[in-house]
Amino acid sequence: MRNVSNAFKERMNDRRDFYATAEITFADGTVKNLTKADFNIQGNSVIQGGATSSFPLGVLSSKQITLSLLNNDDKWEEYGFYNAQIKLATNYQTNEPDPESSDGFTPVIERLQEGIFTVITPETYGTTIEITAMDESYKTDKEYTSSIQFPARLDDALRDCCAGCGITLYSDDIPNKDFIIQKKPEGISFRDFIGNCAMIAGGNAIMDNYNRLKIITYDFSVFSDQEQAARIPLLKDFKPGLRLEAIDVEITGLQITGEITETDEEG
Repeated sequence: MRNVSNAFKERMNDRRDFYATAEITFADGTVKNLTKADFNIQGNSVIQGGATSSFPLGVLSSKQITLSLLNNDDKWEEYGFYNAQIKLATNYQTNEPDPESSDGFTPVIERLQEGIFTVITPETYGTTIEITAMDESYKTDKEYTSSIQFPARLDDALRDCCAGCGITLYSDDIPNKDFIIQKKPEGISFRDFIGNCAMIAGGNAIMDNYNRLKIITYDFSVFSDQEQAARIPLLKDFKPGLRLEAIDVEITGLQITGEITETDEEG
């Protein structure tokens, strides 16, 4: 959930004059601040997805940005963007009531942090520079290892997983955190393991705007007063952070398989 003013919420429905700013910290420690004048009018995007075209459940959803920077004067010639860290923000001007101003309003710049991203592929250099960067979910794309003994509780295993790949867990208050994982999973990545933990919790995982791993779960509490035989949830209203396509999806049951979900060797 992002905290913005009421003026921002009212105007964002009919205005499109948002613009980007960014702070880039290069690998050598040099810091450059980008204003809207540094961005090309096209070629900029923010995309979040779980590498799946189907209904998401049990995935770590990555956020990736693509920036197109103007370079007509070769001002970026001395900079290498690889491994640079980018703090990207979306900006929007609102007019707040001000009885002391001549026109009764004061312009205020609202700023929403989109996230913190790392450039993990070389830039494309020319009259414009194309940069692709990703949130810290990229750190999970390596073979899963563990420093704890199994069987292990879900929250302990997830905390250990985050430490193993160098990311921060947002909160230990995870649904089904007492679930016991009987065996250490083999032949999977940290990303797979996090996704499986999110599935057990009833949702998905994301990196928030400060690069903290967060489990986002679907909320079925609206069905708590229905008869047990009639509990067939229609997944339409989700907690912030998840969005469906135009077609509603009806789930009549879930089945989770694999060693990570074993609770009984004989079951």
